[in-house]
Amino acid sequence: QKEELRQLEDASAGNAKAQIQGMVERIDEALDKLNEGTYGICASCGRPVEPERLEALPYATRCITCQRKEEGRSG
Repeated sequence: QKEELRQLEDASAGNAKAQIQGMVERIDEALDKLNEGTYGICASCGRPVEPERLEALPYATRCITCQRKEEGRSG
């Protein structure tokens, strides 16, 4: 059981590391957009991303409407 627990802990740590690395990459992309002057512009519709959305998720690339469409949700 100890070995199984250690394997689960290792897998969990690896998953967390991958999630953090993905977040760092998205932040770097957001910084690039800021330097290009395109930060806060929806990648799908070209309209501004809601300030509240950017405050909550600074690396958001879509407005909430387009993100919901992408995820297959409405409203």
